[in-house]
This record gives sequence, structure tokens and C-alpha cells, in this order.
Amino acid sequence: MHFPSPVPGRRMPAALVLSLALTAMFLLALPARAVPHKDAFKQGLQAMERGEWDWAVVYLQRANDLKPENVDYRARLTQAKQR
Repeated sequence: MHFPSPVPGRRMPAALVLSLALTAMFLLALPARAVPHKDAFKQGLQAMERGEWDWAVVYLQRANDLKPENVDYRARLTQAKQR
């Protein structure tokens, strides 16, 4: 099976079309990948905004455990624990 090619008079093999389609799907899915420490941090901030300090500590502790070198995570965790 062959598909139209951008070069007039030539056709692309089905394997190439499939390969291009799979590559495009992979590249489109990249931004949708979850980053656990960022998700936990975001949930922690949302809990802080709602005044749910216990949940904020849970989420921010998770973010801090996943990315201990991030000083912002540590600072927000300390803030939530104090509240």
C-alpha cells in the first residue's frame, strides 16, 4: 500500500506513513505527560488557598520528597506546617 508523497510522481511506503504517524502521536503526547512533583505542588498550593492546611502539608510533603532540592517546595511546606 502506498500513499501520496510531497514529491510529485512518488509514493510513500505504508511503513513510512505509519512511522510518521506514530512519531507525531508521541510528540503530541509529550506535553500531556504528568510531572508528579509539579502536580503535588500545584495541589498543595490549591489546598493552601482553600485553607486546608493538613492537605496542603500532605501534597507539599510529596512534592518535597520527589524534588528535595527545590527550595520553593521546602519553603511552602514549612509555611503550611506552621499554619
